[in-house]
Amino acid sequence: MDRKTLRRLAIERRLSLSEEERRKRSEILKGRILALDSYLSSATIAAYLPIRGEIDILPVLEKAKEAGKKVLLPRIVSPGRMVFLPFEENEKLVSNGYGIPEPPFEEGKAVDDIDLMLVPLVACHNLFRLGYGGNYYNNYLSRHKVKTTIGIGYQESVVEEDFRTERDIPLSLILTA
Repeated sequence: MDRKTLRRLAIERRLSLSEEERRKRSEILKGRILALDSYLSSATIAAYLPIRGEIDILPVLEKAKEAGKKVLLPRIVSPGRMVFLPFEENEKLVSNGYGIPEPPFEEGKAVDDIDLMLVPLVACHNLFRLGYGGNYYNNYLSRHKVKTTIGIGYQESVVEEDFRTERDIPLSLILTA
């Protein structure tokens, strides 16, 4: 099965879950993330804002901020390229071309020293993720050292097909519920 078909089917499976089921699973993963040594020992966490039924990690980000951790969000700066910027309280986020809210870009604010990155996934096989197809995370991870990368998704995201290409970067861990 090609990547485009895998992606489409995985998104359909995710969106077929009820909102209540997605909420329950997000809560389960919140507890698992907050208990990880890689979370507890991290000072800087790069994450995402959920779209299209992705696991809601906003409660994790709130807990991280309460614990004094620096929380970063991705900002697309050009096709296939993103940077991570601080997620500031009361800062107005702006929607990018994909409809994803992101922090406003300011020169010199990008942070590259990341302890933990929580990465959304559409599908996964072993430690490899399939995203929406823009290669933003693969491109970022190929150029930057991140201590721990964790793919976050639903159990229905796990596929048997090995969809990897030479550009795909393995993650440290995949968490699903």
